[in-house]
Amino acid sequence: MIPYVEPKGYSGRTNNNNQTRIQSFNKKSNVYSIGVLFWEISSGQSPFNAKVEQYDVGLILEISQGLRETVIPNTPEEYTKIYTKCWDGEPDDRPTIYQVVDWLKAIITKTDVNEIPSNTNNSESQEFISRIIQNFDKISLKEIDPITISNEREKLSFEKGF
Repeated sequence: MIPYVEPKGYSGRTNNNNQTRIQSFNKKSNVYSIGVLFWEISSGQSPFNAKVEQYDVGLILEISQGLRETVIPNTPEEYTKIYTKCWDGEPDDRPTIYQVVDWLKAIITKTDVNEIPSNTNNSESQEFISRIIQNFDKISLKEIDPITISNEREKLSFEKGF
């Protein structure tokens, strides 16, 4: 779960009782997570190629300092721009979900296979769409229990000394 949480989500804030708490999440936090998910769809692998047990405080610190996954070769530039803008470290610099949807619609419209003449060489887009379909089957889709998320955040806060 760590790679999907925006970097500022783990930055501690101190309240009036001098206790550190985790920053609350908002719509821009969701956009960050969507960016990571889009990368995962294009790659067919988990972020940072690790099992959940291998995600730790060190990874949190690296992500907070700007670590992001590398772009997968032959991924269409428009798609890459979407997910890299989504995972911008500064929430105010991320697009809204409406912008993301509009950009995706533009890509779909541009690469609509029903509108592409059969003699047109559009192999990059066709390869990408084929790869997404293949990779989608590889992604482990588990329902995330809100209690588990809360417990994971508390555990990480404890490990960081918050």
